[in-house]
Amino acid sequence: MRFSERHPLKPNATEVDYTAVSVLLPNIILGASLGILINSILPVLFVSIILVLLIVAAAGKSLYKAIQHYKHESKEMAEQSRNTIITDNLDIVDESKYRSVYS
Repeated sequence: MRFSERHPLKPNATEVDYTAVSVLLPNIILGASLGILINSILPVLFVSIILVLLIVAAAGKSLYKAIQHYKHESKEMAEQSRNTIITDNLDIVDESKYRSVYS
């Protein structure tokens, strides 16, 4: 969906991408139909276990990505702190500007 783009004739309305809607809608209807069918056939306890496993898997994937982002940002911050120095008046200054002076 392109929510940032506006309709050319209606400035307050968003432009709808109907090709994306036509691709996504049949899959949503099929998933809802299968979910209703599975929910009516399987016992409540089994459906609950499946939902808990799905939530645990999604949370684990999110945690894994969060750890990856944290490591990447920590690495960037450490690299950035190596390239900066703190002057007497506590301004952060890029060390590359003053290398010739201190070298």
